[in-house]
Amino acid sequence: MILIGYSSFFVLVIRSQANPPMDENDPENAITLLSYLNREQYGDWPIGYGNYYNAPLDKQNPYKDGNPVFAKDKKAGKYVITDDRKASIPNYDKEFCTVFPRMWSTQGNHEAAYRHWGNVKGRAKQIVDNNGEAQTVFVPTFSENLTYFKNYQIGYMYLRYFAWNFIGRQNDVQGLTANPTEGNWITGFKGFDDFF
Repeated sequence: MILIGYSSFFVLVIRSQANPPMDENDPENAITLLSYLNREQYGDWPIGYGNYYNAPLDKQNPYKDGNPVFAKDKKAGKYVITDDRKASIPNYDKEFCTVFPRMWSTQGNHEAAYRHWGNVKGRAKQIVDNNGEAQTVFVPTFSENLTYFKNYQIGYMYLRYFAWNFIGRQNDVQGLTANPTEGNWITGFKGFDDFF
């Protein structure tokens, strides 16, 4: 049964051998198939343990080594390293890391959303930046991390989408904040909807 289950992966290799226009990661051999199955094309983000969005890099060891990338050298008939990925993975200061990190992206619009949905005030932490100057950074607390998880990921994203499918959708606007006129769920019962 295990062999039958895993045999479906042969479809990826067979399809890739035909060189279709859309051939993500080009899984024509064992090495590129492993890269495809490990979802390396999507990058990495912390799930169980990781950094907050404003975490500085560790001063002693700012980057870790990643796994090297191999490709087949057809002339030599063997696999060679095309990218050694030395010092390619950021290593964040452990004082800015937490279990179950929900607020980790460093994109500016994500940081603003974290502050809004998590009601982030943070705790003040003194650090020395890359220029050697002292700087105060406000690190989110674990409680604010869970507030963001509850308010945005569960309340706004999961429950709202669930309600769209099983109760009703107010309009086709996605909505980016808790605006009562954009993309909420609606029952059709005026008194009930006015309350919410």
